[in-house]
Amino acid sequence: MGKCLLHLVFINSALGAPLPDLVQLLISNPGAVRFVAINSTAAGPLNANFGVPTGTPGLFQMTQTGVLQSNGSGGPRGDFFPAERINLTVAGH
Repeated sequence: MGKCLLHLVFINSALGAPLPDLVQLLISNPGAVRFVAINSTAAGPLNANFGVPTGTPGLFQMTQTGVLQSNGSGGPRGDFFPAERINLTVAGH
């Protein structure tokens, strides 16, 4: 079981205009998107591939923040997502 929170800041086509479909916005007008952040958490059983006995309680946490107004190239010096954290661990550790 998990949960996810998406925070999106964009410029709409006009004051009072209906909210666009997210996928269409990203495809047809990606320049309108100014900021995107996603935070996710989930809990569930790990398996032996993680190096623990199968069924061990696990916890997943992920945070990514994109500052899409930057002039970066997505490379090491111009990352559009400068704040990223992904953690997969045994629950309680």
